[in-house]
Amino acid sequence: MEATPVISIRGKDGLTSVCYVNKGLLTSSIGGGLSIWDMTTGNTLTSSHIHRDCVYALPIDSNGQNCASMLAVQHKSGFSVFDLKTDTTLYNADVNYSNFSHICFCSSASLLLCPSGINSIACYDVRTAIGSSDHQNGATGPSSISIELLAPTEGSTDIGCLQHIETFPHSSGYRIIAGYETGLVSIFDLRKPQHALMTHTVDGIDTLTAFSVWRDVVLLGDSIGNVSMLHISSSSDVTTLKSHNIYKGEASTAGIGCLKIRPDGAITIACCWDYTIRVLETRSLYTKAIIAEHNDTIVDVCFNAQSGDFATCGLDGNAYA
Repeated sequence: MEATPVISIRGKDGLTSVCYVNKGLLTSSIGGGLSIWDMTTGNTLTSSHIHRDCVYALPIDSNGQNCASMLAVQHKSGFSVFDLKTDTTLYNADVNYSNFSHICFCSSASLLLCPSGINSIACYDVRTAIGSSDHQNGATGPSSISIELLAPTEGSTDIGCLQHIETFPHSSGYRIIAGYETGLVSIFDLRKPQHALMTHTVDGIDTLTAFSVWRDVVLLGDSIGNVSMLHISSSSDVTTLKSHNIYKGEASTAGIGCLKIRPDGAITIACCWDYTIRVLETRSLYTKAIIAEHNDTIVDVCFNAQSGDFATCGLDGNAYA
């Protein structure tokens, strides 16, 4: 079944991330722009520029509300904490990384997980920057790493670069899950960061390109359209529940750029390298609808936690919801 978006947003530059905030949609762009868009008209509500190439923008959660007044902004040389209300950069951290993973927050919303190097994770406590009331534009706060998680070693096997970091919601707020290029999945406990609690290599993965977590279920997408579903128990035992190629029966296949499971777990959005958006039934991994609106690489997808609506954005400068 083909489907069409309800609203279209067109930016000046290629977009790099999208997120629901209040009643609007937050986007970042490769030109360094940060914008919030009206969900009814598609017009810009606010616009800022941080003078750096944005890779990803993430609202800093305040008491469970994504108010979007304070953002963590990943750029090509690290990340910044940016205040949209005052149009001010509160904190800069230079991080040397060369992988495709995005920043994310632990459930405490103060510890920022940031990709580091090829396959390591650096954890920064950003409370100093958030709580600062006396700052200057572009001020640099303390940039020390609170915790550093080194990539697991699998004998002499190269695990490839880090592809994804995410808090593992089924366990305590101290555990995070990471996915690597070769299909290796690891769980870390931030209280005991010296070694991974669990490592597991998923069979049948070509090159891991996409990753999404819901409760104790993990979905992995690869470069030829395969989606694998894992169950991870409270004791970190891993079971592969199923694997399915979402292009099965079609003449050609494409890689999956990003995956996102809806908050209720019922459906999953797969954004593919052929510029299509595929709506999957999570339980079966079968395609229920295809949306073909983007004209370039789709780089991000997000859900509205209240309504279950979703939005995507791409390097063509367009966002759809």
